[in-house]
Amino acid sequence: TGDDPALRIALLNSYGMALVEADRLSEGADMQRRALELAEARAAAAPPDHARVLDTRGWTMTEQGRLEESEPLLQQALALRLRHLGPQHPDVAVVLHNLGKVLFLRRDFEAALVQMRRALEIRVRALGPQHPASADNLNALAVMLCDSGRVHECLGTMRRSVELVEAARGPDDPALVLPLGNLGNTLIREGDFVGAATHLERAMKILSARGEDEGLDAAAILYNLGLLALVRGEAAAAVDPLRRCLKIRTALLEATHVEVGYAASFLAEALLDSGKRAEAAVAARQASEVLAAYPEAAPELAGVRLVEAELLWPRDRKAARSLVEAAAAGLRPEAPDHKGAIEEVAAWLRAHAG
Repeated sequence: TGDDPALRIALLNSYGMALVEADRLSEGADMQRRALELAEARAAAAPPDHARVLDTRGWTMTEQGRLEESEPLLQQALALRLRHLGPQHPDVAVVLHNLGKVLFLRRDFEAALVQMRRALEIRVRALGPQHPASADNLNALAVMLCDSGRVHECLGTMRRSVELVEAARGPDDPALVLPLGNLGNTLIREGDFVGAATHLERAMKILSARGEDEGLDAAAILYNLGLLALVRGEAAAAVDPLRRCLKIRTALLEATHVEVGYAASFLAEALLDSGKRAEAAVAARQASEVLAAYPEAAPELAGVRLVEAELLWPRDRKAARSLVEAAAAGLRPEAPDHKGAIEEVAAWLRAHAG
């Protein structure tokens, strides 16, 4: 790169992004950290470079589950781009999209929806509705609509996202994996198990045909396939996809990443329901150690506590009930995504009154 600092920053940043997209998060994060150090040293002279590195560094931290650190970086990138590019520039939409994802993961759904709608509006106006970035934005918005309880609007938006990606890229493009997976997950929650299986299996087929069935996208589809088997009452069938999901996430993410905790939590449930109590205890312990550090994971942590309590019940009923009561105290009735966990905890306490 010679003595050109702008080129050095761009190369480090781009290489870091490529590593992250190849599921090499730690290496990518290190490259972006170096790029950010260089960009901050010349921030006044090159605000666009600084904003770009702030945005990609914030995006990577989000992928690593480091939400408290990623949000300030993205807010700083947004302020710079608004100041230097104006409110309707596509690069502003990129930051709004990333910021919306952080807010969504922190369960601040209303704020997340505001940012994601702003990003979609800019992208549709600047790039057109069929552009991949617009379709990706539409899919992310659909997920947020579902998790904020707006299911009817969510399903229509998700189906539209799949249609746009397929029209733009063809029926076997890997860009379909994310919207297909999200649509499948939503259909599980709506009780359309046949439709969910169709979309999830199609997504897995796309990945397998490309030899990409050991990456994080595959882990997400395996996670949903395991969840589908669980809600169908087929716990034994859920164990293999959830075990594979956990193996992939443990290999590619940090051990404390929230997605590792989610996979371990449902694996623990599947193992318990399959009669594999010793293995369930190991998975539950891993899940609780991870999820306890994430306030936004309270519903999933409550599910883990139910597994732990069920394992503990034969030996110490009082301790088992205390464990579940403590989990109940961490749930919020006003939160739409806590409703299911609240009902499960209440049902367990009623069934274990003795």
